[in-house]
Amino acid sequence: MIKAIIFDFDGVVFNSESIHWKACNIVFNEIGFLVPYDQYLKKYVGLADVEMFPLILADYEYDYSHLEIRKFITQKIAAYENVINSSADLKGINGISEFLESSHKTISKFAICSGSTRTELNTTLSKIENGSLKKYFELITTSEDVSQGKPSPEGYLKTAKKLNVAPENCLVIEDTKNGILAAKKAEMKVIGITTTNPREVLMDAELIVNNYSEINLSDLN
Repeated sequence: MIKAIIFDFDGVVFNSESIHWKACNIVFNEIGFLVPYDQYLKKYVGLADVEMFPLILADYEYDYSHLEIRKFITQKIAAYENVINSSADLKGINGISEFLESSHKTISKFAICSGSTRTELNTTLSKIENGSLKKYFELITTSEDVSQGKPSPEGYLKTAKKLNVAPENCLVIEDTKNGILAAKKAEMKVIGITTTNPREVLMDAELIVNNYSEINLSDLN
């Protein structure tokens, strides 16, 4: 029985992957390189910044200290916020508002578990649909709340514990392979949504959908 739904954020609540990529490349351009978007999606999407930045820098054969990398991440977060704050009207993933409203009639606990930072999440949630989605999420778990990002199950397990719901009674909605693996390791049901990656990347999910209108919660109970 599903008692809680835990949403990834980027690509699941809001289509922000391209904004994260642009913000990263603002920083990387100053260093001396750019990451192509297809490579970003294939290799780095779904990772928290603290894991992604060292990996990308190593892949491009740059050697920076931990403090220097933290500085780069801070610059990236600022660049992301600038893009969000300069946007007048941000829309959530198609169908997310209707799904939250309808499923809230039978499931009372909604949470977000994301590799983004709390600053990025709060800034974006305040802008999406004029901030109308914020009221649905009683808990937000971010990259700052865990020691290991996805595909580690740590974030999802911590979220379930704080919600006081057993992992097997949680449904996760994800758009990346790492996120699906994290949910599976946490022994949660998981839906893959093809907003960021094609169906073949999401094959470990119990159900794969193209949009929220295809989700029937009764099929998963």
